Amino acid sequence: MTAIRRHTTDSPPLTAPGPGAAHPGVVSDSQWLEHIFRANCAGVYTIARRVLRSDADSEDVTQTSFIRALSARSSLRDPERTRPWLLRIAYREAIAVLRRRRDLPTDPGALPQPRDTEPGPEECAMSEATAERVRKAIEALPGGLAAAVVLRDLHGLPMSEVAEILGVGLSAAKMRVHRGRTLLKVQLHADVRVA
Repeated sequence: MTAIRRHTTDSPPLTAPGPGAAHPGVVSDSQWLEHIFRANCAGVYTIARRVLRSDADSEDVTQTSFIRALSARSSLRDPERTRPWLLRIAYREAIAVLRRRRDLPTDPGALPQPRDTEPGPEECAMSEATAERVRKAIEALPGGLAAAVVLRDLHGLPMSEVAEILGVGLSAAKMRVHRGRTLLKVQLHADVRVA
């Protein structure tokens, strides 16, 4: 556990264990999982929550994403890109949950509204009223647009990583972010005029 504390954002990524696991910089599966969990749990949960709009399902997807990441660790080609790789796993898991919900609508506007109205970590810096308006506006966006905006604007990921996580081309990712921002802007301006 102390080895994980030594790894900061400036430190090199943890490498996969090899035959000589006693070498410096090589960590066990449990150390690697703990490291990526601490660094990415909030991001994975946020992606799942934005897609599913359910705390319980989002927690399940978060757990499943880390389990899948551990079992697919050997497929991670570039340890520098662990975060987008893991977020892509979470996004795909969340979409799979939506597809299994045959009895519930998959249009985000028709999905049940969340019971939890407490602002998330990304909303702490804003006032409660603004945070609530922004949250509702993001939830009103179609799923692909909401995920693109959250990944790009809240998580600050580069557009290439947004495209990779969503499984679309770079131009499609840019289009989703642009359309999502445009719809957010229209919605937020409409809310200001009403208030």
